[in-house]
Amino acid sequence: MRDMIIREVSSAEKSNYIRVRGNFLWPPKLKGCIVRKREGDLLNIDWISDEEILQAAVYILKTQYSTPQDQLVKRAGQILGFKIMRPPVKDKMTAVIEEAVSDGRLVQLPNGKIYLDE
Repeated sequence: MRDMIIREVSSAEKSNYIRVRGNFLWPPKLKGCIVRKREGDLLNIDWISDEEILQAAVYILKTQYSTPQDQLVKRAGQILGFKIMRPPVKDKMTAVIEEAVSDGRLVQLPNGKIYLDE
C-alpha cells in the first residue's frame, strides 16, 4: 500500500497535478497557504508545514510590525493552536523563522527584532 501511494504521488508530481515539499503535498499553483488552528489530536508540530508556520509569523508581523524572535515564535504557536511551547514546537518554529531571516524573507533588525520588509 505504501509503495502504491509513493508511486501515485510521484506520478501526480511529474504530471504537475501536485507539488511535493518534504512530507507535504500542495496544489501546483498555490501562491500562499492558509493558517489553520488545530485542536486535540490534530495538534502535532510534525503535521504543520514550514510554509504554514512562516505564514503565521508573517500575519503577526503585519499586525505587530517588528517583534522579538521569542515573542514571534510564541504568538505564531498560539495562532496554530499551541498553548504551551514545548521544546519540539519551539525548536521547529524557531528554525523556520531563522531560515526565513537567512534567505531574506524576514529581516532581523540591529536590536534583534524580526521585521517583515514588504
